[in-house]
Order: sequence, then structure tokens, then C-alpha cells
Amino acid sequence: WVEHLPESESTQYQLLYSRGTGVIHVVGIVPQSHLNVLTLSVEDGEITKQVVGPKCWI
Repeated sequence: WVEHLPESESTQYQLLYSRGTGVIHVVGIVPQSHLNVLTLSVEDGEITKQVVGPKCWI
């Protein structure tokens, strides 16, 4: 499958992570602002969750 990430001129997607639990996590960074964490299903590539959080915890 191919899943296009949400389009944004400011988000830089930099990290892909999977523990083998059926989901993939993708981290996007908006410089000097916040993080976008997307959770995608391994089965079909659908985005199942999107979380926006402050960048200060990196």
C-alpha cells in the first residue's frame, strides 16, 4: 500500500517507527513549533490517529 502523508509546507517528516504491533508511527516536525505524530495501520496504510504536541519534550 501507499499512503500519502498530510500535505504541509512546514512539516518535515523525519522518523518512522514500528514495534511489530500492526501500526506504524511517523513523526513530523514543524521547526520552532510542534510535532505531528501519525499512526498508520500496517494492513491498509490508513491513518488511524493524529496527535499534535509541543516540541519542547524532545
